[in-house]
Amino acid sequence: MWGLEGNIPHTGDAVAWMADSTGLSELSAAELAHELNTLPASVDSTLGVYFVPALTGLGAPWWDDSARGVICGLSRGVKRAHLIRAALESITYQIADVVVAMRQHEEFTLTALMVDGGPTNNDWLMQYQADLLGCPVMRSDVPELSAIGAALLARKALHPGSTADLQAFLTEHSTFQPDMARHQRLQTRWQEWRHAVDRTLWKPDSPA
Repeated sequence: MWGLEGNIPHTGDAVAWMADSTGLSELSAAELAHELNTLPASVDSTLGVYFVPALTGLGAPWWDDSARGVICGLSRGVKRAHLIRAALESITYQIADVVVAMRQHEEFTLTALMVDGGPTNNDWLMQYQADLLGCPVMRSDVPELSAIGAALLARKALHPGSTADLQAFLTEHSTFQPDMARHQRLQTRWQEWRHAVDRTLWKPDSPA
């Protein structure tokens, strides 16, 4: 048995940082969740803005602790909605970068992406992820599926018999199907994201 793992240090917390930085810190959790769903959908794009949330360095597949975050592509027309959208898009690009690294292993195939955790409650984000990867995204209806996975492993170790009662949790999900026409268009944005990542890897000769 083997597994592939790609650690991404800043996803949901990067969106929270952007929300705080754009004046959304006073909202309740429910109000903030609503804004994070509606704001990115209220604009057609980020107006060329890319956010690389290397707030404490970059994780997989770059592994550079000295990298620092950037927001690039700013113009006068950029508003809060564009910045929030850029923060959410950054999650999908980071995941896509990890998927590319994993595809270098012959044993790895991706037919669907199974997701759970706080940021996955954002429908806009899940659809963008599906469109970017060009594969279905399956969101667990169990908020913290990782805990269920740990329970499954513990149960199997202590009682090697049936785990059907716990496995039932794995069948409860919502599926976001990719728009393949949009998938093709998003490949350009993904490559532009890579250029933004390059800027985080640049290091000044001396601190300011």
